Amino acid sequence: MISYDSCPEGCGYCSAEWTEHDVKSATSVSERSRFKRRFGGRPARQSALRRLDALSEPATVITQKPCFDEAEVEWEFERDVPEVDARLMLDTEWSVRGKGAWLYLQAVHVGEARSGVECLQDVCVRTGTRDTRVLRIGDNLGVVLAMERKRAGVFPLLQQVRRSIACEFAQNLLVIDRWVPSELNPSDEPSR
Repeated sequence: MISYDSCPEGCGYCSAEWTEHDVKSATSVSERSRFKRRFGGRPARQSALRRLDALSEPATVITQKPCFDEAEVEWEFERDVPEVDARLMLDTEWSVRGKGAWLYLQAVHVGEARSGVECLQDVCVRTGTRDTRVLRIGDNLGVVLAMERKRAGVFPLLQQVRRSIACEFAQNLLVIDRWVPSELNPSDEPSR
C-alpha cells in the first residue's frame, strides 16, 4: 500500500504493509460512489449540454455564457461511503520511500498526480511488484477521481493518468485509488 502527497515545492511518498483483510476493507468501495446521479436524471454529457442547442435556444449562438439553474442539479453527494480507516492510517508503521523538490512550478493537481505516478513507479522498480493489487492513497480528491476513472479533462493531468496506466499494464497491477484527508496522509510531512 502506498501514499503520496505534493506541495508547490516538492513531493513525498510512503509505503506500508497492511493485512489482506484491511486492504480488502479499504478497497471494497470506489471513490466514485461518493457521487450519484439522481433517479431519472440525464446522463452527464446530456446534462452538461442541455442548454447549448442553438435550434432550441438562440441565446447559445450569442457569445454569452449559458445559464444553468441551480435548482436542476442532478448529482448528489453520498454521505454513507465508508472511509479508509483512520486507525489504520495512524497506527501503521510508514516508511518514506522518496521525497524531493520539483525542478519547475506546476499546478497543484498536476504535482499531486506526478507524485502518485512516481510512488507507483517506485513500487514497481524497487520491489519488482507484479500481478497484484495496490492500494494508492492521496489527499486530492480531484486527482484520486481522475486516476481511478483513468481520464481527465486537463491535458497535463491526463499525461500523468496515462503514465500511471502504462505502469499498471506493464506490471499487471490492479491499482485502487482512495482519498483520505490531509491530516491522515502520512506523506504530508515528507512532501514539505
